[in-house]
Amino acid sequence: LETARDAHSVCFADFMAEREADLKGRRQIGALDEIEADFENVRTAWNWAVQRSAEANLGKMLESLNVFATMRSQSLARQELIREAADRFAPAAGAQGSLLWARLIRPVDFSEYMQAGAQATANAELGLQIAQKAGDKLELARSFAALGRIHYWASDFKAAIGLYEQSQALASNLNDSLLIASNLFGLAECYSLLGQHEKAVELYRHSADVARKAGNRHWLIRVLYNTSGESNMAARYDEILPDIEEGLAIAREIRDRSGIAFGLGNLAGTLITFSSDLERAKEVARQALTMAEEVHDPISIALANSLLGYAAIREGEFVESRRKVEQAEVILENIPAIHFYLLCGLAQLDWLENNMADYQKRFRRLGEIAQGYGSPMHKLFTVAVAALRAEKVGNKERAAELALLVMNHPLSPPGLFSHFFPLFQLKGGLETQLGPEGWATALERGKRLDMDTVFAEEVSSPES
Repeated sequence: LETARDAHSVCFADFMAEREADLKGRRQIGALDEIEADFENVRTAWNWAVQRSAEANLGKMLESLNVFATMRSQSLARQELIREAADRFAPAAGAQGSLLWARLIRPVDFSEYMQAGAQATANAELGLQIAQKAGDKLELARSFAALGRIHYWASDFKAAIGLYEQSQALASNLNDSLLIASNLFGLAECYSLLGQHEKAVELYRHSADVARKAGNRHWLIRVLYNTSGESNMAARYDEILPDIEEGLAIAREIRDRSGIAFGLGNLAGTLITFSSDLERAKEVARQALTMAEEVHDPISIALANSLLGYAAIREGEFVESRRKVEQAEVILENIPAIHFYLLCGLAQLDWLENNMADYQKRFRRLGEIAQGYGSPMHKLFTVAVAALRAEKVGNKERAAELALLVMNHPLSPPGLFSHFFPLFQLKGGLETQLGPEGWATALERGKRLDMDTVFAEEVSSPES
């Protein structure tokens, strides 16, 4: 019986190794379907290899397991298999771990960092040390990239760039197009958060080109979702939805349910922020939540719940809104692109409740994120939220000037002062209190203000 199980384990180790290139190339969907159809055999083969300490078999399966689990939303199954193997091959105290163990403990996705950031960081650093000693260039490149992701998640973008560049210098001479595309994507994310958006877009496009050349459809999903975000930040609002919808179409084609959930979340966020069709936006958010719960994706679950909370702001359901958004914030605060919008919503609620102490804390963080991105959209939203503060301290003329600067700016987000009840209430209240003459005066003054100057003044104000 043991001989048969050994043979079975070898067979499916080879099965997974043979599909590694296909998962990253033109036969991607076929390879995914084949692994999915035989996943119970793969699981059995893996578990037997762990029991027999068959490092070679596990080494053959590991990369394909990681890629398959990402593309077909099998992260929980992957984590279970990896955890058992990592425990089995953990070195004795004071001993050097094997290269296989370093690969097993290497953080793969954000959920690992979110659940245990210090452990994920330690694992990435230790894995890099082991890969350096082993002299395996491919694993060394992957280890640099993994540590780069850790620094990105920790908002240490310059350190992340250095690590991604070290990985890319090695990867350019290795046969792993997904690693190359991933490094380019990671660099783009970092440069975007450092406010270098043209460079970020260039790197995103390069990442997409690498994926297209290899035939890797799945990787395009992530690129498209992020380029839609770049369009948003650049205030090219008509370019946001096409990229999201294309990414969603690919996710559905590949049957990447996590990708579908996150794409629906992106679509719902765009509709809730910019569209007058709130019912459609809420329905898309509910679809995102259902899909995210099915695949146990904590990021997409939190995103969908936060969006339903954001929708509640538009509807005047403030207790429900605060509950949903604050619950989601615990998970999403390490994702600045999403956290920014949560802060905007919560700051509006603070203003309504006259809770200016919490407002100030949120506005400070809001300003930090906006300064990092340095985009027109971030500046416009931040100045709109600053108008709330000016009104609350009694400077109604300044509040009106800021509101009118945003409303009349050529890059102003559509519906900002009509879709969201607190900002709508601010505008209506100021018009009434200042009267037609005072409102007209504020309009003229607002027209003469420079957005960049006003943004810098507001985020550097002592009140911030």
